[in-house]
Amino acid sequence: MLRAAFLSAALILVSTCGAQTQSRQTQSGQIQSVWKTLRDGKCTIAVPGDWIVDEDMPDPTKVHHSGIGPATEASIMELPVGPDKPTFISLKDHLLKDALRAKAIHLQMYHHAEDVRVLENSPTRFILMTVTPDTGDGPGDADWLLLAAGDPICKGRVYAGDAFANEGPEMRAAAQQLRAVAEKIVTTFTSAK
Repeated sequence: MLRAAFLSAALILVSTCGAQTQSRQTQSGQIQSVWKTLRDGKCTIAVPGDWIVDEDMPDPTKVHHSGIGPATEASIMELPVGPDKPTFISLKDHLLKDALRAKAIHLQMYHHAEDVRVLENSPTRFILMTVTPDTGDGPGDADWLLLAAGDPICKGRVYAGDAFANEGPEMRAAAQQLRAVAEKIVTTFTSAK
């Protein structure tokens, strides 16, 4: 049922403020899912076309999954550079220190540690992933923090939760599916050019 809803939503082109829709047609003529680009200045990240802006905090640079399943969201922002602004290096260090501090607190409170992974660490890009353990009820929460050097510095976040995954196999499958979508979103993050 969830897959059918996702496929039907993929056939509808969605156009929203600050976003461009994208679709691709395979050689066999099948339409792949429609994605839209979130943009803040020169910084971009792409998300599925059916993701929506939060009504409580309308911001076209932050969207979330609109269907059944656990919380999944993405955001993008540009950060100005200058003598009185944080540098790419200081932001990268700050993100890593915060993640390690949160890991220690999580271990103390819940008696199991979050997994903190640096997926990319180059002079121009930094991708940090924090994952809570799979409890057997769901795949665990995953949170990606993204940075790209440039003028401006680009900062993104992609989050995939597993809340409600313990409410049966359909919700667990939805959590796993949304986690895979979140991983694809991370690959679309681009920096200022």
